[in-house]
Amino acid sequence: MSRCQHSDLEALAYGELAPERARAVRDHVAQCTPCRTKLHGFELERRLFQCRALADPHRPPPFSDVLARLRRLEDASRRRRRRVYLALGFAAAASAAGVLVTTGALERLQGPSDAPAIVAERAFASAGPGAESPASQARPVSRADRSAAPRA
Repeated sequence: MSRCQHSDLEALAYGELAPERARAVRDHVAQCTPCRTKLHGFELERRLFQCRALADPHRPPPFSDVLARLRRLEDASRRRRRRVYLALGFAAAASAAGVLVTTGALERLQGPSDAPAIVAERAFASAGPGAESPASQARPVSRADRSAAPRA
């Protein structure tokens, strides 16, 4: 038991821990003075509840049943939250993959962008009447050239 968990100490005092977990908590309590003091308080509380139950049998049972039910509800809530977060993570990953696939498909459908050629053509047009247009020097880009070119 690396950290002090007071819920484990209370469960140990009320005999609600599994044997291997109870052994681990007892080993920790043997070395940790604050936990030993806390366990002693829980054991006194348990004895007090037992004495009250013997003195008045019509009184409701000690808090161990209520505590066990609260722990079950807390565990169920934690599992439910974990499932929601997992589903949200998968949805985000699927959305990101969909965006990447869609942009890749659109790029293949549209071919290479003509924007750089248009900008260069305008620059040479403003250079004067003797300048040669880059469009006249351009050669057509084949599919093999496009697939061989490194992508950014």
